[in-house]
Amino acid sequence: MCYVLPAPRPLVSWGTPGPAMIVPEQTTADALTARYDVGGRHFLRLTLRGADLRQANLSDATFKVFDASGSDLFGANFYGSEFEQVELRGCNLVGADLSRSRGAIVDLSRASLAGSRMLEVRLMEANMPGTDLTSVNLRGARLEANLEGANLTRANLEGAVLDGSFAWGANFDRANLAGAHLAGVKLRRTYFGGADMRDAVLDGADLRGADLRTANLRGASFTGALLDGALFPHERHAHANP
Repeated sequence: MCYVLPAPRPLVSWGTPGPAMIVPEQTTADALTARYDVGGRHFLRLTLRGADLRQANLSDATFKVFDASGSDLFGANFYGSEFEQVELRGCNLVGADLSRSRGAIVDLSRASLAGSRMLEVRLMEANMPGTDLTSVNLRGARLEANLEGANLTRANLEGAVLDGSFAWGANFDRANLAGAHLAGVKLRRTYFGGADMRDAVLDGADLRGADLRTANLRGASFTGALLDGALFPHERHAHANP
């Protein structure tokens, strides 16, 4: 089943309606879950800001041009779902499962995903500045994201690929970045206190002013990286590949 508003013209953006804009249909949490329960899996051009969707099962669904900003999605299940032009700004996604989900142009700015599962997630053009990713499981994930100021304390990014992302001022305190790919990532003034960065690839990364003094850098690669002002362990050259 597919729930779509008539689309005589392409959507440009959300905001004040204009001659070339489609306004997303207002819906409710009850209506959304009812559609899902009867087999609906495609949710297009909908808005339900501030909704209560705690513990909702919305796995293997498709969300396009969808705005759920400020909603409570605690423990919600989005396993295997697809997101495109989705607004989840300021949402509570603590303990949610987004594993193996995929999408592009997803706004998760200032959202809380603490303790959530995002294994093997694929998100391109994700906007996540200031997002709480404490203890999130991103093992094997592929992200192209704005992570400026994000909190990734104790996050598991083992084998994750963040190539080309922007993460100025992010906090990777005690994060697991073993085998992660951060080639070309903007990491100025980031904190890697106690982070496991064994065999991580940071080739071409901008690490100016970053603090890696207590990180485990054994086997990490920094070829072509910008390192002015970066703080490294005293035995960096014995553990990392400059």
